[in-house]
Amino acid sequence: MKLKSLILFMAGLMIISSCKKESSLPVPTIEFKIGHDVTDGVYHSIAYYENQDTLYLNEIDTLLIITVSEDNFSPLGLDTMITAKDFTIYLNTLYDDERFCICERAYDGGGGGGATSLSRNFLIPVRKSVSTAENKKVELTNPDFLRISYESVYTGLNKVITIVIL
Repeated sequence: MKLKSLILFMAGLMIISSCKKESSLPVPTIEFKIGHDVTDGVYHSIAYYENQDTLYLNEIDTLLIITVSEDNFSPLGLDTMITAKDFTIYLNTLYDDERFCICERAYDGGGGGGATSLSRNFLIPVRKSVSTAENKKVELTNPDFLRISYESVYTGLNKVITIVIL
């Protein structure tokens, strides 16, 4: 009988410990948005594609805009004024492999009390053809894929997405 009581007691402890409330701190994340430049001759803005998983080659202009955002990393304790470090993304397609780097100071999107988010826009020249190695243009064909890889030098977070090109 003592063994059965001990087992029930241990099961009760496991249930109580699993019901503890988790921390309500937001989880650090990395997000990508893919878009293109829209201009009226004077002002420029970004129009993001509605479907971020599949892009059609005939919709893609000669310039893609990839926005990389890191959010909710205030629990990581980074300074509000973050020193200059590289923002680098790697792009791979069926026939191409390119590295794009922005070597600038990172601007935080938070207010007071430490940085909470960072965001960078990469302007990626596109050519609709097969690969020309390391020409700093991404060659896309139909069908193809665009794999975007990013690892943060600020938070250590990383993310890879693949977009189908039709």
